[in-house]
Amino acid sequence: MKFIIVSEGAKAGTVRHLGHRTFVVGAVSLFVVVALAAGAVGYIVKDPVVPVEVVNTQAPKIAEMKQRLDEYKRVIEETRMQGESRFQVMATQLASVQAKLMRLDSMGERLTRAAGVDEEELAFDAPLAIGGPAPLEPMSDAIVDDFNRALDKLSSDLDRKSEQLDVLSSMFIDQQLQVDLNPVGWPVSGGYVSSRFGKRVDPFTRRLTFHAGVDIASPKGTPFTAMADGVVIHSGKRAGYGNMVEIDHGDGRTTRYGHASALLVAKGDFVKKGQKIGLVGNTGRSTGSHLHFEVLKNGKQINPKQYLTKLAKR
Repeated sequence: MKFIIVSEGAKAGTVRHLGHRTFVVGAVSLFVVVALAAGAVGYIVKDPVVPVEVVNTQAPKIAEMKQRLDEYKRVIEETRMQGESRFQVMATQLASVQAKLMRLDSMGERLTRAAGVDEEELAFDAPLAIGGPAPLEPMSDAIVDDFNRALDKLSSDLDRKSEQLDVLSSMFIDQQLQVDLNPVGWPVSGGYVSSRFGKRVDPFTRRLTFHAGVDIASPKGTPFTAMADGVVIHSGKRAGYGNMVEIDHGDGRTTRYGHASALLVAKGDFVKKGQKIGLVGNTGRSTGSHLHFEVLKNGKQINPKQYLTKLAKR
């Protein structure tokens, strides 16, 4: 095979004859170097706003991604120790690792932009369409050196990706804490709002009074759950509420759950978002089976409407 190489400022080209084997090896090396350069773009975006559903479903996959990085580094070290007779296998392994690394890049970008994540990109074990001719001539020391340099570059790139995944994981942990400590969701399975926050006609006195929470009608014995992580600061009877649980979520926010038929937690318990804390009932000042739910900010009742949504279930 013949190539003409023209140097800058030269009037005529220099003819070089390359063997088939040398050409194939050089092409593979060039592909690897170009692929490495293309994959070097970072993907961490500052202060991403991650939706609740992305935090809940995608954060666990960060650990899997880091595990894959470790696996790829192991492949690189094993590949580095192979002999010249396995050069074709080495090149295939290197290209495979780089392709998978590019998939991690793509997923990292999507996660940090809080976009939809394509599950197909997580199928790291899918075989890649890679092939090549059989070796025709011995591999030169220069090609081996180039290949080892490519391995060093890829190893360094994997280290950088691992650090970026650590940052991304930290971001998801922060986001998850915000989700877990924010009393958003729906405290019972099913049910409907039977009385809203604000002024209403009192069911006992028939006078216009202020209702400090939201009543959710539900059958007696239906479990109700904590709306966010927190510490139980009251579990027992309280005037008007009947059996009531109050949870402190920090940052001046507390939630109350009244009229329970049974309480499943005690004062001082730490509870997780979604944990069962009692059963719906009709205790206290109540006309029927329902859950009375309140949200307080710095000791003052606020409208729970902004926190109640059936779409926020975990």
